[in-house]
Amino acid sequence: MKKNKILVISDLKKSTKTTLKSAISLSKLIEADIEFFHVKKPTEVVDSHNQLTAVRTINATYRETENKIKTITSNYADKYDVNIHYDLIIGNVKHELEGYFKASKPDIIVLGKRQSSAIKLIGDDIVSFILKTYNGTVLIAGKEHTLEPKNILSLGILNPTPNSFKSKILSELINKTETPIKTFNINNSKNNSIQSTANTVDFVFENGTNAVNSIANYINKNKINMLYIDRSKTNSLTNNFKQFLKAIDISVLFTNNTQL
Repeated sequence: MKKNKILVISDLKKSTKTTLKSAISLSKLIEADIEFFHVKKPTEVVDSHNQLTAVRTINATYRETENKIKTITSNYADKYDVNIHYDLIIGNVKHELEGYFKASKPDIIVLGKRQSSAIKLIGDDIVSFILKTYNGTVLIAGKEHTLEPKNILSLGILNPTPNSFKSKILSELINKTETPIKTFNINNSKNNSIQSTANTVDFVFENGTNAVNSIANYINKNKINMLYIDRSKTNSLTNNFKQFLKAIDISVLFTNNTQL
C-alpha cells in the first residue's frame, strides 16, 4: 500500500530542527515518508550586477545550502530511522512552492513558527499563502512544545463535527493517542450541539473575544501536544488563525477532511 507523504517546508532558520522533529513524529503516527524542501530567494544570494560573478555566487550558495540540508536530514533520518528526501530551489518562494505542491502531491505539509514573540511565520505570510493555495492537510509545528517521536500523542480537537470523526487522518491519530481525547467547542446560537463520543472529554466555551485565550489555557492545563482543526468548518478561530497560533505553542493540524 502506498505510504503517505509529508512535505516539510523550511526557511532553514532556528525552528528547522523542531519542525523536522514534529514531522518525524507525525510520520511515525501515520506511516509516512518525508520530503524536505527549501526555497531561497535570489535576492538573498546575488548582490552583484556582474553576470559571471552572480552565477558563481549562486552555484556556491547552492552547494553550501545543499550541504547544510543534507547534514540536517541525514542526521535525523539515521537517529529516528525514517526516509527523508530533500530538494532545494533558488527562485520566487510562492511560485516555486505552488509548483512543488502540484509536482510532489504531498498528503501533509509541515511548517514551523519563527522564533519570535510576534506571530510572524516563515517567509512573507507563507502560512496564509499555503492554507489558501493548498487544499490538503497542514501541520504548523509548535515552537517550544514540539512533537517528540517517542512520546505519546495527546490530541485535542477544536469544534468537531460528525465529518471530523470520518476523516482517515483523524482516525489514524485517534488510534495512536492517549484517551480520553479532549474536544474544545465554541458555543454559539447557530450551533449548540456538541459531537461527543465515549472516549472524549468535552469543554464548551462561549463565543467571544476571550474564547481564544480560554481555550489556550485549557490546552495547556490538559497537556495537549496536537490540536486538530477542521478548516472546512468556518468559525472565528480558523479565520483568525494567527491570533490562535500566537496564543498556543503546540502543533496545530489544519485539515479540510478531503485529504487522506
